Order: sequence, then C-alpha cells, then structure tokens
Amino acid sequence: MGKLIIRMGLISALFLPAYFLAAGSTVDFDKANNEYKNGMGDVIDKTLQNNSAELADLEIRKTITSSENGAGGIPAMRLFKTNESGKEEIVAPFATSGDKATYEFMPNADRWREFSCTGQNPQPWGVCWSVDFRPATAGHNHPPAGKLSWIDPASPANNPQLLPAKMCKYNIPGNTSSRIYFKAPVYSTHVLEEAEFYGWCQGAIRDEVFVRVTARNLIQLNELGPEPYFVLKEADENHAANRFATPDTIAKLKQIAWEYYSVYKPTATEKMITVNDAGLIWGGRYNTFYPYNCWIDGNEHFYHRYGRQVDIRSWNIPYANRACFEEICCKYQVHPILEGKAPGSVPERDYSNLSFFEADILDRVEHYHLNFARPTDMVVVPKDDARASCASFIPPEVSACPKLPKYKPLP
Repeated sequence: MGKLIIRMGLISALFLPAYFLAAGSTVDFDKANNEYKNGMGDVIDKTLQNNSAELADLEIRKTITSSENGAGGIPAMRLFKTNESGKEEIVAPFATSGDKATYEFMPNADRWREFSCTGQNPQPWGVCWSVDFRPATAGHNHPPAGKLSWIDPASPANNPQLLPAKMCKYNIPGNTSSRIYFKAPVYSTHVLEEAEFYGWCQGAIRDEVFVRVTARNLIQLNELGPEPYFVLKEADENHAANRFATPDTIAKLKQIAWEYYSVYKPTATEKMITVNDAGLIWGGRYNTFYPYNCWIDGNEHFYHRYGRQVDIRSWNIPYANRACFEEICCKYQVHPILEGKAPGSVPERDYSNLSFFEADILDRVEHYHLNFARPTDMVVVPKDDARASCASFIPPEVSACPKLPKYKPLP
C-alpha cells in the first residue's frame, strides 16, 4: 500500500472487503453533462481539468456523505495483473520508502488498479486517480507530441488511445471496490500516481511506477564505454545515453570489435568499428528521428528495446572487409543485417520481403544492425527481432579474414 495521508479523526478497524468486478474501460465523452465516462461508470469531471478543483470537490461532498457515527472507512489502492495461468493476482511492490510503494513492470504490460474503502457501517465514497509521466528518467530528452498517460486497453492496437491523466468515480457503495484497467506505453518512463479519496474514505495514497525492462537478473542494462579498438558516434541530443545493452551483448560486441581491429589494424578513426545506437538505460522503445514517435509503435528503431541490438556504421567498414566482419559476428552467433541505403545511392533497397515492423529503417543511411542472443526465459511483448540468425552458421573452409588473431576470451 502506498503513502496514506489521513484527513479524518476517528478511523475504524479493518474489515475484509466484498469485491465487485467492474466492466471494461472504454472511454466515452458525454457532451451534455460535460463528463468523460468509461465502461466502469468512472466519471472524469471536466471541472477537475479546468482548474476548478474546489467546485468539483464541493459537488462530490453534496453526493457523498460521511458515516452517521463519524467513523470512516479504510482506503486502499492495489495493483493487479493476470499471471501466466490466466488468474489475477496482486502485484507486490519491489521497494518501499516510508509509506510510499514503488512498482515496476515491462513496457506494454497490461495492469489494473483496484481502489477500495472498507470498514463498519459502510457509506458511499469516491476516488480520483491521477498520473504524472516523467520519461526523462528513462533517457528521453525530447518533448512528447502531446500529454502522456496510460493507454486505454480497449482501444485498437493500430490506433492506441490514451486514458485521461485524471479519472474520478463517485458514489461507490461502501465495502466494494472499483477498478481502472490500463496498458503501459511501449517506451520506458517514471510515473507518479495519486489516489484522492472522498466521502466515507478520505485521504491520499501516492505510489510510483518504473516502466522499464525488468527481470534484472536477465537484462542488466550496463553502460557501454569506448575502447581503443572501437569508437562511439557523436551523442544524440534527444537520447544522450543510448548505448545500454545486456552484459552478453556488450561482451560479444567488444570481442567482435577487437578481432576486427586485430585483423585490419585501422589507425584512422573513420576506419574503426563505430557504434551508433544500442538501447536506453531502462530499455523500451525509442526513436532518434523527428517527430519522435517513440510514444507509439511505428517505423525507425522498432527494435533496440531489450538490450540485444546494436547498430554499427557500415561506411566505416570497407567493402573488401565486410565478409570478414560478418564472419567474425557469426562466429559468436551475432547476426549482422545490412539495412538502409548505401550513401549516395539512388535506387532504394528492396524491402518487399520484410514486415512493416522490420522495415524500420527505410529512409536511413545504410548500416549494420547486429542481433545478439535472445533471452530464452523471458516473455517480451512485442516479440523481439525474429529475423534470421547465425544459429546454423558453418565456418567457411577458407576464411574471409586475412589472418584471424589469437583468440581473446570474453570477459
């Protein structure tokens, strides 16, 4: 349970609540009453969004009375999910600080909040739930196209709609619960949540959520630092820290770069392996190009979510060296995919055999997109890059490399 600020005098003892399951969560705008309503009967009062909180609070208190004996109910806000068996379960916070709970889950995850008010002599109550998104914590240093919020899970996948940043429900019977269903965005972000209770239950509960690539034992996003045998491209002002990846990805990338450097011994920076993009510190969707459409799925950098893709500048690798570079990659089961258009070329590549999501670099300059090992015991939605890998790679009888260096063990 999050931080509870009590604004009542006498609080009764806890009683087990009788839960009532709510309906869907589609949002409808009722122009006549100037209200938003969703499938659960939740009302998003426009006065709340027009800086008239005092008027809205007064209207709430007209319809919600406190209990006759002066004792109030106990408010609660819980987080739920559906487990792998299809059963719903309470999500426990991964950390607490004082009375505030911190939760984390993957981008694109389906969750719901359940609000309840329980105790003796039940009376009607109400709750207003608001969210404040702060994606800069996850590495997004650019303004979003609009206001950020949770996604309405009832909206179509190809046209996702956002839930209002503040949602209210009034006249909930005492000792019952109310739910709001939502889907996390495809990008990572820090979210502050607040539930303000009225009527029989009063007070505020405040929690925070980290939407990020979780299961940290599998995906530990570490900083990728430069080495003498490879260089990093100039910083991207919109995602300044965009070279995070799994430990396995970083170790293999350094091994590949070291072997290539040992074969060709480039002395000029423009001839060395140059790392363009990997992933953000919390993983998830990102896009380095205008109009910064990382808030919904689309083209450009559709992958790079889970710390196992790295882009390499192809024009730093001469054509005569590319067969050797690809051979070194595949030796470590890393699949080098040449994407984009060659610099100065007129005809575009043929992407007819690629899906919409795979063709995420149609308008970009040619580069190598490296696919590293997939985590086998981690469920990711959407699925990660499933294009052909080097799983069946057979070393050639005659190596494309002039002379492979002595093996350097992975760190």
